[in-house]
Amino acid sequence: MSSSRVASLAAFALACATASCAALLGFERLSGDETDGGVAEAGEDAPGVDAGGREGGACTELGVPAPPANAEPGDVPPVLGALRLLDFGLEVGGVRPEVPGLNLDLTCSVDIASSSCTTKLLPTTFETHAKDKSPTGIDNAGFSLIEYLSRLSDVLSAKSFNDGLQAGLYGAVLRVQGWNGLPDDDSVQVEVFPAIGFERNGDGGTKPAFDEHDEWKLDSRFQLGGVLEASTIKSDRAWVNGGRAVARFKEVTLLLMLSDDPKPFEVRMTDAVLSATIGTDASGKRALRDGVVAGRWKTSDFLGQVRTIYLADSNGLVDTTLCDKVPGATLIYNGVKTTVCDGRDIRSDSEDNKGLPCDAVSAAARVEAYAIDNLGTFEASVDGGGRCEDPAVPLGDDCPP
Repeated sequence: MSSSRVASLAAFALACATASCAALLGFERLSGDETDGGVAEAGEDAPGVDAGGREGGACTELGVPAPPANAEPGDVPPVLGALRLLDFGLEVGGVRPEVPGLNLDLTCSVDIASSSCTTKLLPTTFETHAKDKSPTGIDNAGFSLIEYLSRLSDVLSAKSFNDGLQAGLYGAVLRVQGWNGLPDDDSVQVEVFPAIGFERNGDGGTKPAFDEHDEWKLDSRFQLGGVLEASTIKSDRAWVNGGRAVARFKEVTLLLMLSDDPKPFEVRMTDAVLSATIGTDASGKRALRDGVVAGRWKTSDFLGQVRTIYLADSNGLVDTTLCDKVPGATLIYNGVKTTVCDGRDIRSDSEDNKGLPCDAVSAAARVEAYAIDNLGTFEASVDGGGRCEDPAVPLGDDCPP
């Protein structure tokens, strides 16, 4: 694996946000689904809600429907879905879809003066990475970063983004509970279960068939209480309006598996929002489609993951971690760090428009989940113990202020 490949893989994780996650490249609808209920996507003139639940103009809207005023009682079985595609908004088959994302900081940042956090970026760099991606304030600096780095390696093509998921190397399971089964519900619960691989298909397959019989390996670190079939990643507030489910989280962690490295790469987003339409797939089961996940990825968290990437044998580096005191490893790490730091466009703590410095990168991606029958099985992931014991890259490394 070349140095550009490693840098690109790390940048891929940056844009997943999604992942990622994983959001969706080569986006397609679930077959047999119905209308989306007329709910507008981010970037359209849809009803919005800001952090305090107030309605406002385009630049003060998050980009999702507000909680409904009235909801009928009712209850349906939990909706279980596993991610099946990822889409970061890059060009696919000559077609360039709209950049996914939400207006996380409730601000239209068209230049440095209008940024919701202070930055020392040059105007040209701000224009490339940190500037909002739509007139309605879509935040997704991760998109422009990955678009830039994709020129370095084919690993960042639409096909490559999906290869890991299609092979069952990683994924995520989503569960919606407490839904009344109707287009409007003012209170539901959404959980995210990061997956470290594929377990089996009930029909005997060893790779995902992307049908209801698939079972995924869930990371036991996120198992509530270590014993319950519940996730520690649970929505603080969630609802359904016009058939569109919206869930807000203090924090969401998604996992990716990078080449050579048995340890999951963690994508940790704060102030995360997941929005998707509850539709019907070919089997007649409820699933989540046309979704978007967005959040704030603190640069110190991102770089903390980059420093522990392990290389078995690539580009002259053997049994090496990027934090090690090896010139080649340091060169790769510093290259990724420079690009990430150039992408800072938002606050990780949601303290927007208070004159505080940017310390995070906004990230977003489309998500789509197919219906599954079983939650999956919990297993322990590789913890990466023993890495970075005598590091060239210190713990807690971050971008310069």
